[in-house]
Amino acid sequence: MVFFENNSAPVLQDPKIPKFPVVNSNPSHKEILENVSFNDYAQGIFMSVTSLPIGYFLGRHFDPLLARRTMFLSGIIGSIGGVCLAFQNSTLRLQGFGRNDAEVQRYGVSSHNLKHTVTETGHKET
Repeated sequence: MVFFENNSAPVLQDPKIPKFPVVNSNPSHKEILENVSFNDYAQGIFMSVTSLPIGYFLGRHFDPLLARRTMFLSGIIGSIGGVCLAFQNSTLRLQGFGRNDAEVQRYGVSSHNLKHTVTETGHKET
């Protein structure tokens, strides 16, 4: 049995409401690419590099002649996935769905520009 503070059910939060200040609600591709951070690059490179040995060992498991081919294929797939992950993380930060302290400081957005804020209990205040 699950117990909550004050014996109340948890308040569900609308996932369409950003938790952080919105820098740009509809960023262009150029703005998204300019906003890609060092961590995004690191995650993308990590995905690309780790997909190579995974593909090699999976290919070698089935047929030793397929090891190099599956390594290159998984490397390409991992690289595409890394680029997509960096693009998505950058977009989410600009739209306020990810922690965006650096973007808020860079673009000069304050929390007063928000139309609403979400309290710790999940209630929306205007």
